[in-house]
Amino acid sequence: MDADKIYKHNDYITLTKSYLREYTPLKSAECNLLELIDGIDLELQDVSVKAAAYGAEQAGGVKELTDTEQAAEKRLYLAHRRWELIQYWRRVSSLCKRIDTALTSLPPEERQLIQLYYFDRVGYTEISRIMHSSERSCRRQVQQVTTQVASMLFGPFAKEQVMFVS
Repeated sequence: MDADKIYKHNDYITLTKSYLREYTPLKSAECNLLELIDGIDLELQDVSVKAAAYGAEQAGGVKELTDTEQAAEKRLYLAHRRWELIQYWRRVSSLCKRIDTALTSLPPEERQLIQLYYFDRVGYTEISRIMHSSERSCRRQVQQVTTQVASMLFGPFAKEQVMFVS
């Protein structure tokens, strides 16, 4: 086979399918992350750090952290964890918004196809019964709508080098 004839797998379509399958858990994760961040905010309010006062003692050996140092360490840990969660929440939230925008721009019938196939995990046979069309037509429509959503999520280059293998 010639190197020119080799089709590359379209990762945008694969990513889109994955995002659509995981959309419901992603929406839950978005809410849960906000609750975690709020919990850390409350905990940070409870951790106050006093100014460290060092006496005339010589630093001769290994000592345990003082209460003030422990509070400061906990505060630093919580602040860093909060920052990490916010970064993760931003990525999840942005992805959910992009998917929401793509789905709301679809006509109702196409949105229903996505809902049935990806969210409700209904098979093509059942979808064809619900949509009053053939199973083959449903497969083709799901593939076309998935490609449309991929193009909305990743731009027009998501349509390039698409090859569906059945």
